[in-house]
This record gives sequence, structure tokens and C-alpha cells, in this order.
Amino acid sequence: MRQVDQDSRLFISYNSESSEFVRSLAAALTLTGAQVWLDKWRIRPGDSIPSAIDAGLSGFDTFVLVWSKGAEGSNWVRNEMNAAITRWTKEQHYRFVPVLLDDTPVPTILAPIHYIDAKDEDHFRVARVLLGVETDAEFRKAIQEVIESTLLPFREFHGAGVYVCCPKCGLPADQLKQWSAPDPKRDDMYAGVECPECRWSDGGEVPW
Repeated sequence: MRQVDQDSRLFISYNSESSEFVRSLAAALTLTGAQVWLDKWRIRPGDSIPSAIDAGLSGFDTFVLVWSKGAEGSNWVRNEMNAAITRWTKEQHYRFVPVLLDDTPVPTILAPIHYIDAKDEDHFRVARVLLGVETDAEFRKAIQEVIESTLLPFREFHGAGVYVCCPKCGLPADQLKQWSAPDPKRDDMYAGVECPECRWSDGGEVPW
């Protein structure tokens, strides 16, 4: 059985048009215990962006290039890619993995590299392949192990799902409120979760 290497360190390079997919991919990777460098997570207000990116590139052993038409036209992606190519050609242990979101051809120098086809934008599958995990079951077990080790107070809310905190303000799950309400006009019942701090709410139709 291939276990997830929790020492995996991945730098994700992408264009802003792919932000939603990349955030989901980064979250899936992080749930297994892998270390992920993502600009939205690592660069804080006041940081030097070039310096932060340089530190990220030097500190991680896998460069993930999320490639698309938007990435092809991005100077930031090009600069990160060129820096990663330089390191990749010098260090045998350094991995360079293109993740293709559309049919935009990769640069010629990357053509021989085995890539991941992500046109379906299945971030869980892409995360599993990036980490070299052979089956979905092994991937889920790795996530379960990390969840158990965190000791975070997960709660399930009828009509909404499982939460560890409010996704808007971060209020812990044990302070979120379950709600339910009938819809007399449609004879339906709705339920969900609400945050008393920021008033965020989510939910949906549930069986009576």
C-alpha cells in the first residue's frame, strides 16, 4: 500500500483565472498532511512578493504548474516556471509536474514531462496523482488520519454538512447554530447552519 508522504512540499504556480480549482486542490493536498505553498496562503500584507515567491521556490521539492490559456499569458507564471525549470535541470530529486486545465500546449522544454490531465477539474483526483497514492480509499484514509490527529471539533449540521468552523469568519463549529424552518407554500422543510458572529448561513431542503 502506498502511503501519503507527509513530508511532501509542493509549490503551486497558476493564473488567477484558475483560483477556484487551485484553492480546492491545495486544500485537498493539505488535508493529507502535505505542505503546500500557495500565494494566497503564504504572502501576507507588507511582504515582498518576489522575495516570498523566491523563498517558496527554494523551499519546496515539487513544482506544480497549473497550465491554461491564462497561465500562458501570465508573466508571473512564466517567471515562476523559468525559475523552477532552472532548478529542475540542476537537481535530480526536484519534481516538475504540469497540470493541464485546457488544450493550451505547454512550452517545448516541458513536452517530455509526464503531465496530469485536469480538464475535468477533479481536484481530489489530481491531488491523489500528485502524491502518488494509488487508490481513492488510501487517499481518504490519509485524510482521516490527519483529521483525527488535529482533534478539531467537527460538527455535522442537518441540511448543510460537516463544518469545523464558519467559512466566512472562522468561528469554531461548537459555536455555530443549527436552524430549521418549514416552507408552508411548498410544504417543504429546510435546515442548515448559521454563524451568530457574522450571520453567515447555509442549508437546503431536507426530508420531513
